[in-house]
Amino acid sequence: MDVIAKYLTEDAKFLKIKDHSAAGTSTITSDEVDGRGYCAACFFTSFGTANAGNLITVHHSATTGAEAASVAHIESGTSDEDCIVDIVINPAYPFLKLVATVGSSSTVESMWCILYGARSKSQTSTLSGTAIVAQFESPALV
Repeated sequence: MDVIAKYLTEDAKFLKIKDHSAAGTSTITSDEVDGRGYCAACFFTSFGTANAGNLITVHHSATTGAEAASVAHIESGTSDEDCIVDIVINPAYPFLKLVATVGSSSTVESMWCILYGARSKSQTSTLSGTAIVAQFESPALV
């Protein structure tokens, strides 16, 4: 079996795109993600309280800072707090944002994006105050 990458972090970039929010009913929008150079993006967050009105939506745009159009969404339901959207990046619309809509008073935990399918190797995910990534090999099995 061929191994594409020794570590996931060689082909992916992990980005914390928004810190957790205080409890409320406001819509929370992440920082913009530049998906150029990647095939796909996986966005995820958690709601502090499950509610059928909680949902996350991925928006994309052709240029940075432009008005973004909704491209995919998922609702948390009444028993789930965690939401994940995994999306193939359209190269014509590589700038992405995650929007969390809160159905009733709840926190929105940290929002994350994993950009993957890098077109160049050795991605850097160490961002000050965001994430520290370390790569290790397990000891040889005897």
